[in-house]
Amino acid sequence: MSLSPELRRELCVLLGRLRDGELDDDQLARLDALVGGNVDARRFYLDYVDLCASLQWVRRENDERRGARGEGRGKQHLTPPP
Repeated sequence: MSLSPELRRELCVLLGRLRDGELDDDQLARLDALVGGNVDARRFYLDYVDLCASLQWVRRENDERRGARGEGRGKQHLTPPP
């Protein structure tokens, strides 16, 4: 993969914001332009999204094995025991 360090940094910032739900319209347009116009940037994007999705699946499987479905790890219950 031959991305310049500057382009790689910009992609990392934009993809991190996308992952966190913090990407605004201008940033989304910039990401679209970068990924749409550069094969290496597109591969980086696909690898990043694949990694994030894989990590989500592993986390979900681990939570289900522990019986923490939808409760979140370490979350305290607010209702007092009977």
